[in-house]
Amino acid sequence: MDQINFYQAKLAYETDSWDLSEALNNGEGIIVIDARSPEAYTLEHIPTAINIPHRTMSEAITSDLDKSKLCVTYCDGIGCNASTKGALNMAKLGFNVKLIFFIIVLNPITIKTKHLYEHENAIYNSSELKNSEETNK
Repeated sequence: MDQINFYQAKLAYETDSWDLSEALNNGEGIIVIDARSPEAYTLEHIPTAINIPHRTMSEAITSDLDKSKLCVTYCDGIGCNASTKGALNMAKLGFNVKLIFFIIVLNPITIKTKHLYEHENAIYNSSELKNSEETNK
């Protein structure tokens, strides 16, 4: 596979926080799945996201979800592969799935570039993030 075909194929199965935010704001029928643990989900999650830890994904757990909608999985980011495992599990269950490439849910101080932070804030409930940022100034 050459580079062009590789990146085209990759983009068919990945999205980013900006595109997800735009799709949600436009009312596109997307199921956002936080594939992390319930504890991580409770601390913070994307608004409208449901929590289905990748280890628990099954026909029974997902039976109420609409298979005609796009599912987007996410996790903590660069040190976490729950979104990939979740996307694989959901695809095996017959869902159309994309994952968010490199997303940081917790601790905005670790986000090194302003534009990435702004993109993340486009979809996160940012009140806690702003409070955390002001505390750490």
